[in-house]
Amino acid sequence: MMINFKQESSTTDPMGRFQGARFYPLLQPRDWDDLAFEVQAPIDCSYLSGGRNQSAYSSIEGPIGLDEGAGDALLGKGEWTGGTHVFSLLDTWTPSGDGKLLLERQLRVTATEDAVLQISPLSPLPTDGFQLHLAFTQSSPTSDWRFFAPGMLYSPSQFAGQSLVTFSDHRLAYPLVMAYHHSTKRAICVARATTATFDNSPTRMAQEQRYLQKSGIGASGFERAGAATALHLFWPYYEGERSALLDARGSSASAYYPLEGSLELSLRYEISTFGAETFADAVLQSFKNAYALARPQPPELPFSLEDSIEYRLTSLQKTYSEWGDMGAGFILNFDPELGYSSQAKAFGASFTTHDTNDSHSILEYGFTGRQLNAAYV
Repeated sequence: MMINFKQESSTTDPMGRFQGARFYPLLQPRDWDDLAFEVQAPIDCSYLSGGRNQSAYSSIEGPIGLDEGAGDALLGKGEWTGGTHVFSLLDTWTPSGDGKLLLERQLRVTATEDAVLQISPLSPLPTDGFQLHLAFTQSSPTSDWRFFAPGMLYSPSQFAGQSLVTFSDHRLAYPLVMAYHHSTKRAICVARATTATFDNSPTRMAQEQRYLQKSGIGASGFERAGAATALHLFWPYYEGERSALLDARGSSASAYYPLEGSLELSLRYEISTFGAETFADAVLQSFKNAYALARPQPPELPFSLEDSIEYRLTSLQKTYSEWGDMGAGFILNFDPELGYSSQAKAFGASFTTHDTNDSHSILEYGFTGRQLNAAYV
């Protein structure tokens, strides 16, 4: 994949003074002259308190203009002030071959003296936070796209009434979103190259949809509105227009990273383009790319296989129940925090909430095969 920096139109401030050129990335898959993706606002930072900084890069290192070839690595830089903090962003775009592009975002947030003065022993908790956003937009072709989000988006009819659909990382089999164009048999996939390593509880009042949360979990999704189609990335996560994260009503959920002291972070993404004969082929290729990124390895367990069988047998014996002449089986649905005799917790899906007050009467056979597994053990 080739990448260039496209120059914005020159701008002036309210006094009519020249502000200088700004640049944003243009992604052009090789041999796809009719299909390019623009990141018109690589700097896009919103705040819990309101307001938003949105712009192209203020400086770059690399080729300038639509017709110049891409180098080994292109750098885009930006600096802005949000409230009582100064933000400095360095984006490194590196073509890695086979239609792939690696993006590393290095962000430094520095607290100003005003931020330090606002810290009070009576109110030591931060009251504001930030959220980063990145959109890969293309304007042609605008129709015939089908989207994929592993574990959440199964068919074209899902979320058909929504223009913006995003999923937080931890609700996906792997944090990625893919768009497949049926007519041209081409696909673009945007995935996290390194996944989250921490996630703390949100600071949230009842009914709040926007809140502070120290979390490394981001979100990815797609938009189909008007004359443009776009793939989106958020950090921390924004899940909307509707979500099952907070309630059964489908309220959207938006996390903002707390602004307190200084902060340094790095986010890595892979953008890949490829041809695929069918949508299923495109899904398979997306999973292959995710596998290469994740590099899964079997963990070192503190017990042997023989020990694990003994643990399972001991646990299984505690779930066995008989109903006289009616039968017998293993009650495998319970609350692990409350013990084997407890009812299982209710759980939600994208379409309903499953009540489990009568979970002790449920024996799972064909759906999961757990009774057969238990009998085998």
